[in-house]
Amino acid sequence: MEFLRNNRNEIVILAVLPLLFLYRMVFLGEIVTTNDEYERHPINEWRDNYLNNQDDIPQWYPNLFSGMPSYGGYIYTNGDPTKFFRSKILFNPGLRVWFYLFLSGIGMFLLLQFFKINKTSALFGSLISALTPYAIGLINAGHLNKIFAMAYVPWVIYAAVYFIYKPRAISLLALSLVTALQLWANHPQVAYYTWMVIGFYYMWILVSSLINKAFSIKGSLYPFFGLILGIAIALLMVSDPYIDIYQFQEHSNRGAASVLDQSSETNKGTKWEYATQWSFHPKELLSFIYPYLFGLQNTSDLEKGAYWGFMPFTQSTHYVGLVILIFSILGITLRKPKKFELIFWVITGLIVLTGFGSFFSILYKPLYSLLPFFSKFRIPSMIYLLLAITIPILGAKGLDTFLEVYKDDKSTKKVYIVSGGLLIMSLLLFMFGEFVLSFSGFSDARYDPMTILKLKSARIELFNKGRLKKNLIKPHYSS
Repeated sequence: MEFLRNNRNEIVILAVLPLLFLYRMVFLGEIVTTNDEYERHPINEWRDNYLNNQDDIPQWYPNLFSGMPSYGGYIYTNGDPTKFFRSKILFNPGLRVWFYLFLSGIGMFLLLQFFKINKTSALFGSLISALTPYAIGLINAGHLNKIFAMAYVPWVIYAAVYFIYKPRAISLLALSLVTALQLWANHPQVAYYTWMVIGFYYMWILVSSLINKAFSIKGSLYPFFGLILGIAIALLMVSDPYIDIYQFQEHSNRGAASVLDQSSETNKGTKWEYATQWSFHPKELLSFIYPYLFGLQNTSDLEKGAYWGFMPFTQSTHYVGLVILIFSILGITLRKPKKFELIFWVITGLIVLTGFGSFFSILYKPLYSLLPFFSKFRIPSMIYLLLAITIPILGAKGLDTFLEVYKDDKSTKKVYIVSGGLLIMSLLLFMFGEFVLSFSGFSDARYDPMTILKLKSARIELFNKGRLKKNLIKPHYSS
């Protein structure tokens, strides 16, 4: 209640701004037209008809992948206590997305305030995090469960960091609860990545205590056992449906070799190649600054510029915003970074390198081979969803620092250097981009030469638009 009283204006802003982005979905009942959403409808219809006509729960769905267990394949998850809230109270997709974007913003605001960042900067970082273009792109892709799971990332990190510094029974139970809520969103890969951040954060604290000769059983090892216990309690809470899901994955291509891999009928290769198809090429890092550099796939109109990067296709962007990147850089140039800043800078770097996947196998291969369950996941670049957490943390702290020292002449010069460097890069790409960049990818081989020329022209136009505008990807609605 004290948090609500002290931060009423910030909470209202965090609630209203996502509503402005989603008003057509929330108030007009419009939906985003995506293949994934359309393909889900007959599955849901079968599930609902079964429940209406039978006395038991559906165990087997016969019409997907030649049949699969409905209870172990996320088709029917009766053990999820949040299911009623998501389906009945949040009665349309717009309300659901709005609630989870708002929830994400509140969690980020709490986390930033824990790091003693002032309200203005914390609100700025929270809005950037909650309204990340990646989440908006997920609406276009129809991957709403990923949005729901992402909303809990700042909450889980906040609960874990709070417990590391203040190990109490109540903070342990809070950590278990938010972890369980994230897992009930039915996207375990997001939860796994979240705990990778927590694990690294704790290891940094532990090693620092050893280096500084501040190690103690209570201060250093209690948090470790508490984190393990917190995960264990959360896993017990979500054992229904995750036990069934775990048993089923042993018989899927995430847990067993495909028969195609053992035949001469395919050249698709090994599980490693399957798992790393969506590796992020280092060249595509420029799209973190220029969001349309490699085109967009979330359009059926090729003349608007189809994606031409190194992944098979993509329906979103990992662009988080130029302003937040500038303040992130300013944060470490204007003043010596604090410990938590260093931790999140290193975490950000590791996230970027991990997302390279097969393009940086010296890191990804050990993770794939050694970390429990890591090999079950595909799409290495998905880990970049964490950049919508780490970069806003760094950017909010950078803004905080800037507001404190902006009147200083030396600080002003550094602002000009950082901003001017990005401006010069933009001008150079504007003048010479057509000669430096090909604007054509390997997937263009399926088009005739005239279509390729049109695509290149559209991609150049789109790139210049993104270079000047750098706006969010907006959902495409239909009634």
